Amino acid sequence: MGLGAGMMTGWADPSTGQLWPSIDPATGAVIGSGVVSARVVEAIPAVGRSMGVIASRMSQMPLTLWEAGQQMETPSLLARPDPGLDYPTLMSALCWDYWLHGNALLYDTVVDGDLVLASMWVPAERVNCWLDPTDGRVWYEVGGTILDSDRVHHVKRRLDPWHPWRGVGVLEQHMRSFARISDQEAYQSRLLRDSGVPSVAVTFGNPDLSQEQAEQAKKAYLAKFAGPKREPIVLPQGSTVVPLAWSPEDAQMVEAAKASRGDVADMFNLDRWYLGVSDASYNYKSQSAMSLALVKDTLGEAMRTLESVLSDGWCEPGQSILLDTSGVIVDDKAATMEWLRPAVDAGIITLDEARTALGFPPMSDEQKSMALAQRETAATITRGEDRR
Repeated sequence: MGLGAGMMTGWADPSTGQLWPSIDPATGAVIGSGVVSARVVEAIPAVGRSMGVIASRMSQMPLTLWEAGQQMETPSLLARPDPGLDYPTLMSALCWDYWLHGNALLYDTVVDGDLVLASMWVPAERVNCWLDPTDGRVWYEVGGTILDSDRVHHVKRRLDPWHPWRGVGVLEQHMRSFARISDQEAYQSRLLRDSGVPSVAVTFGNPDLSQEQAEQAKKAYLAKFAGPKREPIVLPQGSTVVPLAWSPEDAQMVEAAKASRGDVADMFNLDRWYLGVSDASYNYKSQSAMSLALVKDTLGEAMRTLESVLSDGWCEPGQSILLDTSGVIVDDKAATMEWLRPAVDAGIITLDEARTALGFPPMSDEQKSMALAQRETAATITRGEDRR
């Protein structure tokens, strides 16, 4: 069972991961003939691309500690919460769980009084959770072991209205659409395997060509051109060779696949451009503008939820944990210099701060003196004057 409706109303087959119900509870109709499971959905290329974009961006945002509007020194817990996993791997795992299953969990493993020293990722698929009606406490169980709820940090996506102690992931929310995509892939596979179309049609100018002669000509053609050969062909006058493609109906699979990629982008709230199905032009949009839109529109809700859950569980009063987006929302050096130069001239930032923004070390005292001298010299040159 995955972390779904809970132990009493599990929703996934523990052996196959197939999601249930396969029957639409509203209409009683079969949702799809294809198996809808976490592994099947993760294998869809558009889903892999979507999660790759999301997880890669989130993995580049380190956790930072703040107090009274000031950033504090990053404790080891935030730099590497799970000692058994590096930070990018841990954040990627949490992202996959959050978006696909709607639930991402961390469990504190080393606690010294009120101070948490280490935590670990708990795969959502292996967790059962349920609400104790007697005291309203939510319990978590993994492999027959009941976890200490006070040490569980549960990041939930859209809440299940009937079981608000758990989240609903993209996989469960869009089960019907994933079933359709699974059916499309099964049909395409069956078509490619069982519905072969000849590569070419050879037409001879002889209207009296017998079937026996046609078969002999076919064998001669295959004997000459089968395999990696590029030899000249000589045909009687009036003969033609026409390459054949799929039928118009089968060719629509390409459009259907494109439409499915667009649907997957919508499921993950991603701009369709990331999956190659957008008609909009992004040639004149900066990298920073696109990254900012991704953070705000796609990642923002998950970021705020994760920050809130970890701040409540790991911080002292007055402190908060925030994800640092400075490594994600960045321009290239040319675009960065366009706003750094006037910012330095206006005294908004220092020259060293500008160099840091460009990835350069602070200037030495000698370099600063030389730069100041050059600026003063340049300011005394009049228009048209030649200083050679």
